Amino acid sequence: MYGLESTVMLPLATGAALTAERLYFPADIDAALTRIPAPRVLITTPFHLKTWIESEGVERVERIVCATAPLSAALARVAEERTGATLHEIYGCTEAGQVATRRPSLTPEWETLDGLRLVADGDRASVSGGHVEQPTPLQDIIEVRPDGRHFLLHGRSADMVNIAGKRNSLGYSTTSSPRSQA
Repeated sequence: MYGLESTVMLPLATGAALTAERLYFPADIDAALTRIPAPRVLITTPFHLKTWIESEGVERVERIVCATAPLSAALARVAEERTGATLHEIYGCTEAGQVATRRPSLTPEWETLDGLRLVADGDRASVSGGHVEQPTPLQDIIEVRPDGRHFLLHGRSADMVNIAGKRNSLGYSTTSSPRSQA
């Protein structure tokens, strides 16, 4: 969905132009950015962003949109400092499309798009409202805040391990403090 939304829907809704080039290497990204007049938006993934930010070039952009995997706050801060951009991260899934956004350099908390609401039921969370016509289960471990609009992402349900009766996401256990589940 991220590809469809960022390469088809966004230009249709905003009148923005985008490049059809396949930009895999940092030098290719910089070259393409120099050909585009400001304001420029880089739509990328955490992997490609990290590789680009660690390169010698790095053109200025006004905004960075990132999705497909959790982005660390440290990488988000470095990206904003090196490019002068504001970085926004998108959370979503194929079944529901875009669900939430956040500024990872400022907060670990996600905020759902207008009209969407999350409901937690034990280990499972679902989203509904807005463009999501019926409650749709999410495949992630999500800690829903009481307002139903904000949440913390703790990992994928598929990478759960059970050790001595405690369950935790492998992905989340490599971040700050693990959140064990009984």
